[in-house]
Amino acid sequence: MTNLLNKKVLISSTFGGLGTQYTGAVVIGLGQLIVTGVLARLLSPADYGLAGLAAVYVGLAAIISQFGISPALIQRAELTPTVIRAGFTATVLIGIATTTLVWLTAPLAAEALG
Repeated sequence: MTNLLNKKVLISSTFGGLGTQYTGAVVIGLGQLIVTGVLARLLSPADYGLAGLAAVYVGLAAIISQFGISPALIQRAELTPTVIRAGFTATVLIGIATTTLVWLTAPLAAEALG
């Protein structure tokens, strides 16, 4: 009986997490669509192209900044408060380092993008 109850809780938790994840993805997608539409309306075609290239540059930095900390925490067999704090600290430090790297290399990227 306990095994069946655990399966029901796991299934409910899984679908709840999926719903939250997909809702977040839809909200982010709609926000990006709105921002893209506004930028396309306000900027000249050349400026809009540069903004798109800059968005790709910053987007790649965002992917690098995630650095796999979340999957490592999820796959960990035993999750202690110390491990959670270490993961949070590592994520913040990697985010700061990535932001600094983008800020320092922005002039080079601007030169490369014209």
